[in-house]
Amino acid sequence: MIDWKSDSEDDFSFLLPDKIIWTPEIEKVNQFIIESMRMQSRGCAVMGQQCNGKSFATRYLMSLLPMSLGHRVAVVRWSIAGSGGRIARRERAFVQDRLIQSGCMAVAHRDVAILWRRFLMHLSEMAISAGSRSIVIMIDEAQNLQYEEYNWLIHCFNGLEDLNIRPFFMLVGQPELGNATESWKETNGMQVIGRFFTRRHWFYGIGIDDIEVVLDAFDEPHEDGGFLSGQLMPQILGTEWRMSAWASLYKEAMEVLMVEHNIPEGLHLPMQMLRSSLLLVLNRVITEKKDPRQVSTASVLQALKDTGFTSSLAYYIKR
Repeated sequence: MIDWKSDSEDDFSFLLPDKIIWTPEIEKVNQFIIESMRMQSRGCAVMGQQCNGKSFATRYLMSLLPMSLGHRVAVVRWSIAGSGGRIARRERAFVQDRLIQSGCMAVAHRDVAILWRRFLMHLSEMAISAGSRSIVIMIDEAQNLQYEEYNWLIHCFNGLEDLNIRPFFMLVGQPELGNATESWKETNGMQVIGRFFTRRHWFYGIGIDDIEVVLDAFDEPHEDGGFLSGQLMPQILGTEWRMSAWASLYKEAMEVLMVEHNIPEGLHLPMQMLRSSLLLVLNRVITEKKDPRQVSTASVLQALKDTGFTSSLAYYIKR
């Protein structure tokens, strides 16, 4: 049983498992990518608001995709740092960053062409080592890609094809990533649109009807038997109560917010704020030694407000 008198008493983030939780939205994007790859698309764009869990989804998909596809495939994940739009990145730095994020530390060389060759060979070897001639390249924070970097991605794409490797690029970013299509149309960049933006998918937060399955995923089986909820709250040991029972309270709280803010439908709860609010509720139940079955809609509503969710409701309405 957990000792609530420990030094970690003020840090209640440990109450929930520190792992990526499967959500219906992750499964939707998983199926979207599978469909795109099976129709031999060269890439796709996945867009969504902040805090919805896009970055966690890409990490989850790294292991999920090969199983879902039913065959071996190499998967690599990059993240593009923001520059504030003031400083253009140099080609050498771009290739070196991608090498490191692909697991290769051999990044020292004066000649950019040599770095490119090393980079492409490393990706090719990743695919072959995975028992495949294909590689999925996930690019997180893709809204930070600068104009010239799209051309470098196309160069990477073509270079892999020359090595008889089939690449699939998945660009993941915030909603402004969707504006890239119009920008490239204006500059006649149809090659970029054709490679990366022909198929697009919106990644949303947790829908009201999906909260129950997500709460159930948090309440994982415990190594000592039973479930996490029983270890955190011994007052419900021996009962069939699970965290998913709070889903109805979350649904009611969300409906209250929609009425208060005149939102007819489509409000989604960001994964980060669902987790934070759940931690708040758990902490209050544990520290006050309450029965979790007595938690009210008002308590959940207050927890959602305490996460800052109510200050950005319009941002999380389904498009």
